[in-house]
Amino acid sequence: MSNLAIKLDFTFRVIVLVFAMTLGVMFIFLGARNALAANLNETATVTGNVLTVGDIFSGLSYETASKVLGPAPLPGKDMVLNARTLMHIAMAMDLSWKPSHSGEQITIRREATLVTTDDIKNAVANDLKQKGIDGRFNVSFFSTAQPEMILPYGELAAVEISNLSFDPQHDRFTATLKAPSNDKALAKLTVSGKIERLIPVPILKKTMSSGDVINAYDIEWVDVKSNDLQNDVVLNADDIVGMTPRRMIISGKPVRGNELERPQLVSRGDTITITYNDGFMLLTAQGKAMQSGAKGDIIRVANTSSNRTVEAFIEGEFTVTVMP
Repeated sequence: MSNLAIKLDFTFRVIVLVFAMTLGVMFIFLGARNALAANLNETATVTGNVLTVGDIFSGLSYETASKVLGPAPLPGKDMVLNARTLMHIAMAMDLSWKPSHSGEQITIRREATLVTTDDIKNAVANDLKQKGIDGRFNVSFFSTAQPEMILPYGELAAVEISNLSFDPQHDRFTATLKAPSNDKALAKLTVSGKIERLIPVPILKKTMSSGDVINAYDIEWVDVKSNDLQNDVVLNADDIVGMTPRRMIISGKPVRGNELERPQLVSRGDTITITYNDGFMLLTAQGKAMQSGAKGDIIRVANTSSNRTVEAFIEGEFTVTVMP
């Protein structure tokens, strides 16, 4: 709250107290008329610039309820009236009310229009994009307190950039904002912060284990801050599809290259089909894998008919080819 707002708030409290005490004394000495029955409201929410008797007490005539006590709190701010102050107001207004205990009080809340932190972030991001900052990024502020702007009730929750400077070397900015617009600046705020570059990264939709072959439909994309990325994180979905985890990979987190391997299409001891093709002749035979391997790996296999062991490369599941 500004020094001016604090002074206004303090002045208002003094005015209400003096006004209530003065009129209360007058009624005591002059004799009050039949006092109006009144009930203290649990809370009071005001939208205008003034505080009335009806904002504090209910069960009053329109004439009494509409009497102005003083200025309302600033938009978005609260004011608390304790039992002593409320008693003086009741006496001054000739109301039949007394506090039930010394701790009785009421909170006066001034409604307001709030320009949120997200509104401010969006305004800064849009202005940065208009200035040629491309790619995806987040806006963050240096201040630990998230910036907001409070406007009088009924105003549009909008904000515009008045001035913005950007340091591309360090991705830092300073911006001055006005709300609800530059032409109607009811609130002004200066913020400093930085942009955090975002990189699209493929991740697994579900947890997968060794032996599970990753397909395109197993993948979704998330944005990750560039500073948070490890050097070996896979950024291309083609480098994931068709692979299998070396160990379990948890869903929702970036996949590292050393967590993947080509899936084994042949395991040691499997019955396999051995093919030979020299362009003129195609031969096939039954065999047994002496080693495990993935597609393209060269392994030793045994021809079960001749018991001859040869080397062949894995072409598909349970299928190997002997080079001519």
